[in-house]
Amino acid sequence: MLRNYTDILIISESKIDDSFPTQQFLLPRYSSPIRFDGNKHIECFFIYFRENIPYRTILKSSFKEFLFIDIHLRKQKWLPCCTYISNFSLVKENLDEIQKVLDRLSSNYENYLLIGDFIAQPCD
Repeated sequence: MLRNYTDILIISESKIDDSFPTQQFLLPRYSSPIRFDGNKHIECFFIYFRENIPYRTILKSSFKEFLFIDIHLRKQKWLPCCTYISNFSLVKENLDEIQKVLDRLSSNYENYLLIGDFIAQPCD
């Protein structure tokens, strides 16, 4: 990490949809953000990468609410998955789908990271 700079910045719960242009959210020294725009049922998140970090979106699922990204950072390959599971009844289905993707891609990466907001059922 460069002194005083974050490599990757993820912002969630932003309540932003596609009516807001990306140009409004550009940050100095970061690439244009990967957006996962929300609607009344799905929250939005942004992912910013420091401008010298190579990355690409591998899989973006709007129905299943997850996103896989290929990142090359410090000579290592990373496979982060960002997810927002908005409905408790969909947690198992979404995690099962994420596991299938991880099983398929895992041999190509040294590091994995699951980042998300999981709606949990209240308990006592």
